[in-house]
Parts: sequence; C-alpha cells; structure tokens
Amino acid sequence: WRTSSDDVGVTGYRILRDGVAIATVSETTYTDRNLSPATTYRYQVVAFDAAGNASAPSAPVDAATAGATAPVRYSFESGTEGWLVSERCVNIWTSGSIAHAGRRSLALYLDRTASTTPGYAAVQPAGTLLPGATVTLHVYLKAEATNVRAMPYVQDANRSWLTGPRVTLTPMQWIPLTITIPATAAAPMHRVGIQFSTSGAAFSGYVNVDDIRW
Repeated sequence: WRTSSDDVGVTGYRILRDGVAIATVSETTYTDRNLSPATTYRYQVVAFDAAGNASAPSAPVDAATAGATAPVRYSFESGTEGWLVSERCVNIWTSGSIAHAGRRSLALYLDRTASTTPGYAAVQPAGTLLPGATVTLHVYLKAEATNVRAMPYVQDANRSWLTGPRVTLTPMQWIPLTITIPATAAAPMHRVGIQFSTSGAAFSGYVNVDDIRW
C-alpha cells in the first residue's frame, strides 16, 4: 500500500483481517501466513502516528488462498503399483519417456480399441479412497488420433459402476480426468480405473497415465 502521512508523522500500520487486528508493521507490506486453503479473507490497514492518533481503516481488499493440493496416490516411480489391464488394453509397463509429475508414468498399449471394444486399466485402491472423494487422473495420448476417448470410473463395494465424464483426448497433451464418488457409494471402493474407447474407427497405439490424486 502507499505510505501515509500526517502533521506528526506516521510510525506504523495496523493490519486488520476480517475486521480483527492481526499485526503491526512499520513497512508498507505484510505477508499473512498459516491461512486455510480455498478461503477468502478481507484486509484493511490503519495508520497511526507517534502521538497515538489512528486513521480510519482503509478500503477493504479481498484475497483468496489456493485450494489444498490432494496427495499423490499413484506416481508410478516404483513400477506399475498394482495396476492391471483388460480387454483391448493389452500391455502395461512404466516409461521414463514422459511424465506429468516426477520421472516416470504408466504406459499402456491399446489394441484395436473402439466404442464396442473398449480397453481398461484399473487398480484396487487403498482404503483412503472413500465416498465424497474426488479422484484426478492425468492421461496422455501418444498419437495424432483425434477420436480416442477416456472415462474415469470407480466400482464401490457392491460392484456398482460410478463413472465420470467421457473425454476426447487431445493428441500429445496431458489431459485431466476427474470423478467425484457419491456420498451414497458403498465403501470400501473395489476399483478405480479408466475406460478407453473411440468415436468412430478403432485405435491401436500408446497412452500414458500419471499423477493420480484424491
């Protein structure tokens, strides 16, 4: 903020957060710490002089903190980490040629995958995957095809299928997939995975998966 002045001389500033004084400084900057994620706070500044006179609070300014980052559950730095493939997803390994985070990712080969012959990659997740959680997975299509689709899914303890949006993958880009597990889902979750299909012609080629969080 700008320096304030009066006939006696400003000696400091009182910082208000949501109307409550939290700090006193002599400079014209202040860094607030230990805040909650994904929260909006309102700040004001009050100047005071050597005689103890204080100004009216400044016009309020709102600032928002970033949302909390979900922990990584599968990074594939140490192998396939329990992931398996089925149907038209026929091969699985880890690759150091590309990664969304870290140095490695899960590499998959799709063999003639199509809308009626999808391929699957899935894992039996840790017990930390509970109803209400949002799962984020990142998928990379290592081809110039424009008709390959990916859909995240979860099977709950009753083997009920819960699916996220079906997304058409952009070639040569990491694309995030998300699915939020309904609060009514039966715990523990039996599977979390990705279904691969196409719109139109069948596809054979490589995709990578990485940086799975919830």
